[in-house]
Amino acid sequence: MTKINVTQQLTELDGTVLIQPQQSCPTCRQTIEGVSLTLRVACTASLVDPQINKDLAGDESVKRYQLAMRIYGEDEPDLSLDERKLTRDLIAKRYGPLVVGQVWGMLE
Repeated sequence: MTKINVTQQLTELDGTVLIQPQQSCPTCRQTIEGVSLTLRVACTASLVDPQINKDLAGDESVKRYQLAMRIYGEDEPDLSLDERKLTRDLIAKRYGPLVVGQVWGMLE
């Protein structure tokens, strides 16, 4: 298990904080105004995204939900190697190279 600081902010190539555009929350469908993208947001959004998690068995869905809740509820959750790998893989399905490149280092 490794403690991961999920409050880390992701940045543009020039170092400015990466801001998410206005979007619809995949779980509650409410509109989210532009907010800074943190490791926590990238992880939890990927773990509960219905598009990339659509064909899962119930037990795997619950496992991802519980991991998302741990990451959401703690600033430095303990994550196993398997949890970090799963999260990295899901982030790679949801985001592009700018985010994935930063997240890979943060979740090592």
